[in-house]
Amino acid sequence: MLTQWEGSALRSFLIRPLTPDLIERAFPVVQSALPDLSLDRWRAYAERVAEDPSGGITVALDEQGYVAGLFAFQALPDLRNGLVLAVRDLIAVDLVSPEPVTAALLDAIDSTAARRGCTLVLMSAPTRDAPVPPLFAAHGYRRDPAQFCKGRPAGITALRRPAPVGRPAAATAGASPERPH
Repeated sequence: MLTQWEGSALRSFLIRPLTPDLIERAFPVVQSALPDLSLDRWRAYAERVAEDPSGGITVALDEQGYVAGLFAFQALPDLRNGLVLAVRDLIAVDLVSPEPVTAALLDAIDSTAARRGCTLVLMSAPTRDAPVPPLFAAHGYRRDPAQFCKGRPAGITALRRPAPVGRPAAATAGASPERPH
């Protein structure tokens, strides 16, 4: 049980792994961040992540037993840092303020990293230029601009890639640079 202060009120959250009985109960929280995601796709994702021994999904249950937030994680080997905890899909929902549940989830991330022997936590930022939110900075997070991404995020039909010197830019969807034979 993790407790967080919200103004003058003490909030408590039960932090636990996502279990099959919580998958559908967690869906409204997931859908609040990803409104186009179907229940079937969420269920398939949650079941697949739950089967991976290097990762999982952790949920925060509020005082009434409702899912108030969650995050997915995977412990990955890293040449420089040993094991790192890669965190995806951190979602926190609350009618008044998501800050207490977010703080509880950040504490749970720290506990998960320590329990799995991870020396570093990596988390995707919502946008490339997004500043580190004060709550995250208070938990020790900083911006790391040294990561690249390849692939097409869900919902994006074409990505622009920079043109090689002397060539016009092309969309990645079906385009490839000309190469001499």
